[in-house]
Amino acid sequence: GKIYSGILYFRNIYFNFSQNISIEFRKCVEGEIFLNLRCVPCSFGFFSFERDPVLNIKNSCDICPENSFCPGNNIIIPSLGYWNLNNKSILIIKCLSFNGCPDQYQSYLSFKNK
Repeated sequence: GKIYSGILYFRNIYFNFSQNISIEFRKCVEGEIFLNLRCVPCSFGFFSFERDPVLNIKNSCDICPENSFCPGNNIIIPSLGYWNLNNKSILIIKCLSFNGCPDQYQSYLSFKNK
């Protein structure tokens, strides 16, 4: 993770105190961005596949691709009648027929009904 070092000062009318400190922040995980010195999850309608946004200096989530549903974090679910190659693909493709994507249809329904 990222390590920040500094000196902590405390002073009042009775005494002065200082201490060297180091704080280590965990790396952001996929589905989070680094914002205001913390890892923030992507919200509804957005996603991120970045593993460590601190190193990539990415401070915003990506907008959900057209014809898909993004509940946040790193999840993209194709809309009914569409499919994608895998859960990391942002390419959303229209099915040739309604029965052409039964697995996608079931995963969409099971997620929406939770």
